[in-house]
Amino acid sequence: MVADDIDQVAALEQLLFPDGWSLWAIRKEFEKPYTHCWDAKTGEKIIGYIFFSIVADELELADIGIAPAFQKQGIASALLSQMLIIGKKAGARLALLEVRTTNYAAIALYEKFGFKTINIRKKYYQHDLSDAFIMSLTIV
Repeated sequence: MVADDIDQVAALEQLLFPDGWSLWAIRKEFEKPYTHCWDAKTGEKIIGYIFFSIVADELELADIGIAPAFQKQGIASALLSQMLIIGKKAGARLALLEVRTTNYAAIALYEKFGFKTINIRKKYYQHDLSDAFIMSLTIV
């Protein structure tokens, strides 16, 4: 991902998530030296993205999104696979994420990768005060 992609990512984020990151938040995340930002494109159009960080031996998935017309085509799996490969090479031993408790498709995807629910964050999402599962994966 390059800086010129941020506007497209922000537009897709707002389409996908009612309480998603703002353009400003995406720019700030992109600028952090420890954040990895990847996108998936068809031509010049961004159809998916992932933001994750690696600090010490922990990898944290911050955000992932796939355009509705391109969901269920393996794009999210490919982005997650790359995230875990990069994390392992960087020495990460644990991957963490939060996911809305009602986002069944995302939960199933994360479970497919071996993530397990370890806790719940009550009223985590500001838009509707819904809960989030905290999920973790030991990277081997």
